[in-house]
Amino acid sequence: MWCIVSGNSVKVLARAMQCLTRMGKDYIYIEPGKDTFCMRTINSSHSAYGLFTFSRYFFLEYCIEGDNRPEFDSKLLHCRISVKAVQAIVRSLNLPKHVETCTISIKPESETIKVELKCRYNILKIQRVPVIAWESMELQIGQDSNPLNHFNASVKQFNDALVNFYPNPNDITITVNKRNLLMQNYISGTADPKKERRTEMLLQAGEFQDYHVEVDAQVTFNVKDWKSILAFAGASSQPLMVKFEKAGRPVVFEATKDGILHAHFVLSTVMPLGNNPQLETQGIGGELTITKNMGAKYKKNMNIFEGLERKRAAFLRHKQNICNEKPSTSMNKDGCQGR
Repeated sequence: MWCIVSGNSVKVLARAMQCLTRMGKDYIYIEPGKDTFCMRTINSSHSAYGLFTFSRYFFLEYCIEGDNRPEFDSKLLHCRISVKAVQAIVRSLNLPKHVETCTISIKPESETIKVELKCRYNILKIQRVPVIAWESMELQIGQDSNPLNHFNASVKQFNDALVNFYPNPNDITITVNKRNLLMQNYISGTADPKKERRTEMLLQAGEFQDYHVEVDAQVTFNVKDWKSILAFAGASSQPLMVKFEKAGRPVVFEATKDGILHAHFVLSTVMPLGNNPQLETQGIGGELTITKNMGAKYKKNMNIFEGLERKRAAFLRHKQNICNEKPSTSMNKDGCQGR
């Protein structure tokens, strides 16, 4: 398959990649489909998950080879690549007014993904990203499609609120009721409250574009991951929807742009467990599935293996025929009984 990104879409793609590299740290999954192009990651502690789904209309050109063949499976194009390799692409894409188009080419039998950057003055840069494995990843957390609580606000509102928290906290607590939302820096149970600086900010329900709370709730999550999400949403100039239920359940962030791009993030929350603060952090939970894709490369290896097995079976049959033709009472060096 191959696709071409041009104009302002290059910047959006770079921001999406950058967001995933900050969140995932290790690997990014690339999953092209017939009508969508997905990029996703999950960090090693399973506390942060990010998914970008691009419609084929996001691209200047989008082609899946084998679209006209009913037996073609686009999952053969799903692969896992290193975050460090993606960071190199992001650095090139972020050069202002430098990259005009970006072409991504993926072949199941190839060991690399080909990225072509057409720059000013007809300069063409080609980068080859090594494929670590041909596989796809799926996360199911059982999140309700209509959670009890959700609110929608611009990225500027969130950034204006976070700038009041100094020094930058590791985690932040959001407490909601039907009238207002309270943001606080989170103080761990091991810290001395008398030595910690407490910052609070109260926002009224009317300050949000959409504010719906059915049950009073409080959730605590990582600020660094949230800022990575805000950096992307700010670049795409889209409001951010926040959905959650209660402490211990994951909080979901979503941003959509004109039906051609959907960003979906899941962050774990903190659930205090008694007086043991070391057991506070709660993962996002759910079921994580990694599916190996049997691409052309793997089928080729299987054919080689099957060929060796057939040769071995033929050799054993030939050896048995020799033994049957020469009956004897002793064993020779060929494994047959000698005279």
